[in-house]
Amino acid sequence: MIDKEADLVFDWAPSPAPRSRVELDDESLRDGLQSPSVRQPPVQERVRLLRQMADLGIDAADIGMPVSGEAGYQATLALARAAADERLPIALNCAGRTVVADLKPIADISAKAGVPIEAMAFIGSSPIRMIAEGWTLMGMVRAIRESVRFAVREGLKVCLVT
Repeated sequence: MIDKEADLVFDWAPSPAPRSRVELDDESLRDGLQSPSVRQPPVQERVRLLRQMADLGIDAADIGMPVSGEAGYQATLALARAAADERLPIALNCAGRTVVADLKPIADISAKAGVPIEAMAFIGSSPIRMIAEGWTLMGMVRAIRESVRFAVREGLKVCLVT
């Protein structure tokens, strides 16, 4: 139960300096395209950007959220195929909610392109989100377990984003 407004907001504390190499995961091809004022570049331009990320030494790239619709699915598949065909030295990942229906297209694309893709499975877990969605903690845990188990059975690595 939430007793006061301060319980609805979490302020991240500063982290200590990393002790090892910092890895970069570029979100430009997914999160960076979500603003209504951003133009959607054609797939060929997205492939060019993925190549440049690899050339720069970026460790990983989020190549899309294929459950967002047919265009999103096809663009994500094209990026995965280009990375596989060109053997780009960059790890691929895709976003999806902690719902099997969101993670299934990621598994499909990974299989079709023949390249590993990590599922960045997310769930909004803040107290205010739980209230707004009418979620219980046990319901959230159940959704996470079901979706992560599905992804692992399909051979995907999974990063749980809360």
